[in-house]
Amino acid sequence: MLRKLCALLRPGGILVAEEADFTSAQRLNQGTDAAQQRVNDAMCTMFEQMQLDPAYGLSLPAKVAAEGLRLQRVEARLHLNRGGDTLARMMGESTHALRDRYVGTGKANQADVERYIENAADPQSWFVYYSTVAVIAEKASVVGRPHGAR
Repeated sequence: MLRKLCALLRPGGILVAEEADFTSAQRLNQGTDAAQQRVNDAMCTMFEQMQLDPAYGLSLPAKVAAEGLRLQRVEARLHLNRGGDTLARMMGESTHALRDRYVGTGKANQADVERYIENAADPQSWFVYYSTVAVIAEKASVVGRPHGAR
């Protein structure tokens, strides 16, 4: 898809792309919650079983540059949320919906999934659910043509 998007750009065209890195997920409270990490591992394994890269966002800048675009800006954003926040509730609901797939990876069990969902609703819990990498890049202008000319 990225290759196709880059190919569709006209010279001087701008690509804005953003992708997640789920490998950065962790619970930040003191002590460890092994259930939380097992569900995070199950999430990444599920992506891999679908032949998707759970850390794709980390490779996005290099992939865009490899397509010949000039990187203008690269940003990484860590999504830090407390339980009960909008993102935490969404992750809890997503985990509820994907429970069987996560358990099916063999990385987490039903009790782990329940604990993850409980943590997502607990305002005393803090999480990084994922990080996001954003790239703004430009396709080189045609040689001999002023920048922005058609």
